[in-house]
Amino acid sequence: MVRHYVELVQSNWRWVALFVLGACILSVAISLSATPIYRATTSFVIFPNENLTSSRDVVSSLDTLEKRTIITTYSEIVASERVYQNTQQGMPSAGEDFGSYQRSVTVPPESNIFYLNVDGPNPAFAAALSNQVGAQGIATIKGIYQVFDIAVLDEAHAATAPISPQPLRSLLLFALGGLALGILFVLIRYQISRPIEAIRDRLNRDPESGAYKRAYFSNLVERRMAERPDAALSLALIELESLKTFANSLPNAVLTDFLTNTVEILKKQLRGNDAVGRWNESAFAIMLPDTPPQPAARTLLRIRQGLLQPMEESSGLYKVSLKPSVGLTAWEHDETLSQLLENAEFALEKANQAAERIYIFPTDLGQPKDGNS
Repeated sequence: MVRHYVELVQSNWRWVALFVLGACILSVAISLSATPIYRATTSFVIFPNENLTSSRDVVSSLDTLEKRTIITTYSEIVASERVYQNTQQGMPSAGEDFGSYQRSVTVPPESNIFYLNVDGPNPAFAAALSNQVGAQGIATIKGIYQVFDIAVLDEAHAATAPISPQPLRSLLLFALGGLALGILFVLIRYQISRPIEAIRDRLNRDPESGAYKRAYFSNLVERRMAERPDAALSLALIELESLKTFANSLPNAVLTDFLTNTVEILKKQLRGNDAVGRWNESAFAIMLPDTPPQPAARTLLRIRQGLLQPMEESSGLYKVSLKPSVGLTAWEHDETLSQLLENAEFALEKANQAAERIYIFPTDLGQPKDGNS
């Protein structure tokens, strides 16, 4: 099953490549149109207040720090809206829109340090804003808590490289996304097309025998001639004299049984790319692509041997000897479809008159002798 889907994707690689290319183009377009965003980071450290007098107070404060509640609380205060609003009121904007800058905090595990990040389009202003927010946050915290102190560990500096966009990373991610979407599209397209193809195939088949209808079979032959103009192609017509004689007198269900059984016998001797069509009420057509006349004649001889056996339908009330005649012709490459079909019908006409009831046209390559008529 997996191998089947891998082969399906490989055979539809153009669709996958189209999705990957489209995703890459979209990634480049987004990267070129996006405003660069820079990150400034100020780090803070939390420690017990130096004014604690007893060792017991120090130990108690360290134990509280290990529970992480103080660090989390302090980081949330620094990143709070109140601190940010106070910072804006006391800081000149220098023509910058404060709404273009985003704040976030990072609290590493097992550490008394946390980080304030400010992201925005101007690296210098982002650094200044981060440091000012940090100073305002420290002032707010010191007005509330006395046991633990907080200080700036490292001030923010103007970044030299943006955190976004990152063209190469975005290109890789979009390409992978396009690859996944392309594969998904191929699989969904295949699943949707299967019932459609089944319906189309059913419409192109003769309801009584299950073989292709004559018009569709002729189109298959013509398409093969156009696709492989230099390849060998053999065409045969098989007429069942008994069905021609008794078709009108047999019940429809019985006739259908004989026809479907005949098609089964034909398919057992044919390859996957061979095709069987219902030519008329008592005849079938067989296309053998990439098959010269000699091997085609051997295949048709085996088919005729199978059809010579008396055939019984499912109810067991009717049993007939089909008396098959086989006409075979080979495409000469300069012939049109109508000429090829005329040659096949001429070969069938000659087969009906021949003792062996099998005839090859235009070249007699040694008709197989089966000793039956």
